[in-house]
Amino acid sequence: MELSKQFQVILASFLFGILFMIFYDFINRATYHKKGKIIRFIIELITFISLSFLYFQIMLEISNNQLNIFLPLFIIIGIITYILLLQSFFQHINEIIFNKIKCKRLSLKAKFDIIKMERRKKKKKRKYEKNKKSKESNNYY
Repeated sequence: MELSKQFQVILASFLFGILFMIFYDFINRATYHKKGKIIRFIIELITFISLSFLYFQIMLEISNNQLNIFLPLFIIIGIITYILLLQSFFQHINEIIFNKIKCKRLSLKAKFDIIKMERRKKKKKRKYEKNKKSKESNNYY
């Protein structure tokens, strides 16, 4: 294999390791509080399979899928680089994204809660008025 292709393969493997961990952290954060562990596993499995397919498509374009020891080695080095240098930054970005989503969801939920409270108040008021009328009618006897 030519030297330029080897460099492209090494660089693609390294960047894929970083990209894989970014997506994995995002999916992990998105499904962390989900109740079904099976659903979480299925989502992570689909993500892993699709990213692996993407990786091998990239390798097919670069080097006709000639596998050597450098591919998994530089994926692991990319993952370690992500964990040591970039993980806190991307986790902070994920928190910002999910806090914005949570605020919008809470504001929508608050609107529905206001509607529910108004209905309860009206229902309670009707019940109170109905009881008041029945007490007034009972006092005349």
